[in-house]
Amino acid sequence: MAVYCVANLDIVGSRLVSDRGRLQKHLLSSIEQMNQRYSSVLAAPITMTLGDEWQFITHKPSVAYDLVHEFQQLLWQANAWIYAGMGIGGLSTRVYEDVRQMDGPCFHAAREALQIVKENQFRKKNLQIHKLSKVYLKVWTSQKSDMVSELHWGSLTDSKSEVAASTEPKGAVLGGLEISPQLLEETINLLIENNEILKMKMSDKQRKVYIEYNKLGSYRKIVSNYASESIGGISQKLNNAAYFTIMKNHRMVAQLIETIIHGGE
Repeated sequence: MAVYCVANLDIVGSRLVSDRGRLQKHLLSSIEQMNQRYSSVLAAPITMTLGDEWQFITHKPSVAYDLVHEFQQLLWQANAWIYAGMGIGGLSTRVYEDVRQMDGPCFHAAREALQIVKENQFRKKNLQIHKLSKVYLKVWTSQKSDMVSELHWGSLTDSKSEVAASTEPKGAVLGGLEISPQLLEETINLLIENNEILKMKMSDKQRKVYIEYNKLGSYRKIVSNYASESIGGISQKLNNAAYFTIMKNHRMVAQLIETIIHGGE
């Protein structure tokens, strides 16, 4: 069974936005851009689902957090922030063109993750998520799901099994060291949390340069587009925004998701 990642996204405080029509238009335009740019990794087109909530599903889970960040940057340009709940798991249906027709563990995990960041349910679960972090990842590990074996976390066995004494997932094996699925998930979310705090603390000027550098990849190209900027000024803004740390954390999240799926093989 294939492994997917679903992300449920929602705009923070959308009901308080004075010009919701303008924001909705910007969001729809952003979704269209993302559908065109990432058609090769999307299992179905990104779709509005309910109110200001939208959803994507990818057959390449390691890119999911990067796609969320692309949406963050597009919405920053409209002075808006987003919640994002990501869920890794299998599908109970076949892949449809309309994401709303699909269901399965990846969707259940994504809904739970979005619920955590939107309703502060982490307090009930004793998770220490910083209030500035609005992105969370859940991996479907229910013993009722085939995802345990899909994610290389051990197979489900009954009490009569001679191979294993426990039905708990065994975790990924890295360099001979067994890592539990819970620890992998917590590590990913810690990296995400640190990243989201750094993003929230950027100034508007830092955020503008951050977006342009991600788009153009060159100090000189930014200077040619913005006469008010200098190479030294761009470098300082990127460093103050912790741009390179954020990018390293994104790469590490992608690598850890790959480890979850392939078990460090």
